[in-house]
Amino acid sequence: SAEEVFELLDLATSKLSFLDERLLPDAIWGEANYLIGDVDKKDIPFVALSLHLKAVLWSGDKALYRKLSGRIPKLIINTKDLLETIR
Repeated sequence: SAEEVFELLDLATSKLSFLDERLLPDAIWGEANYLIGDVDKKDIPFVALSLHLKAVLWSGDKALYRKLSGRIPKLIINTKDLLETIR
């Protein structure tokens, strides 16, 4: 039912926080752009946010994982490594 859909949507989004990208310092954007290099530029906001929050980025993108883990290994984790970590 529509009510159930809205309830599920509310449950899912109640745990999300949104951040205005304009609040991230220019230096963070520059570092993220440098780290990404020739990998998909659409990933820059995610890398920038991870850098800014000093958080690990969880990604299944193999090209991004190879690039970032070669430059800053503790910045990114893939699903396989994440599962090994929590077991």
